Amino acid sequence: SDVCSSDLVTGPELLTAVVIGYELMHRSLNPMAPYSQRRGFQGTGVGGPFGAVSVAAKLTGLNRPRFADALAIASSYSAGLLEYDQSGGETKRLFAGLAARAGLEAAELAGSAMSGNHGFYENSRGLFHAFSDVHDPELATAGLGHEFRIATHRRVKMYPAVGTIQGAIEAMAAICPTAVREEEITRIQVLVPFGAVKHGGAIQFPEDVASAQFSFAFAMAIRALYASNDLELYESAEIRADPNVHRLCAKVEVATDPELPVDRKSTRLNSSHITI
Repeated sequence: SDVCSSDLVTGPELLTAVVIGYELMHRSLNPMAPYSQRRGFQGTGVGGPFGAVSVAAKLTGLNRPRFADALAIASSYSAGLLEYDQSGGETKRLFAGLAARAGLEAAELAGSAMSGNHGFYENSRGLFHAFSDVHDPELATAGLGHEFRIATHRRVKMYPAVGTIQGAIEAMAAICPTAVREEEITRIQVLVPFGAVKHGGAIQFPEDVASAQFSFAFAMAIRALYASNDLELYESAEIRADPNVHRLCAKVEVATDPELPVDRKSTRLNSSHITI
């Protein structure tokens, strides 16, 4: 196919396409954040197809009308439910791959002259209305051309856990630099931004790897008991079933930090206050 051709691209061409992909993915989500997530939709699943189709369209040279069609087609692939951060399961692993496939397919279809509905973003049955009760379309173009999302919306995770938990792990490591026994801890209270209470704080006793990675309780428990949050601890069914880990998970309380905002700004914060 044209999208999957063997023709090589130069480094600058690839970098340009990736930057454009970041822009379209994040600018498709910004008007809805954080309200689409609070409604139950995951960002990679919803915004990923726009990033992927933008990369494919740039590398294959789709003209402007065909690119508009490609974006519209990609909007029909937007999906991704957040239930995994409540009841576990491995479905989160699929979202990036599904988005990449969607982008390639959308670019191919548009390149084959399939048309798209061009009100897919802001019209009454478009993306913003469908995925969020609160949205501001102007945020899609705010800073366009001089604020690049690849620089401002990129996160690096130091630990193999959801982003909302990263700050809490650092705080716990400072409090417990070496391993402690379960009976030495009476309670662990974690105060976090509003959105992190459900996105990381809902799973108390994880039963699989993914739910462990989305569990404040498990992250705090293994940091205290093992002085580590290495990947093998999350992957170990034996550790997840360890009575000491289970008892310490039960002692972890996650609540909203009253000093942090509950509006859009709270999604930019990874602040955590921990009391033991």
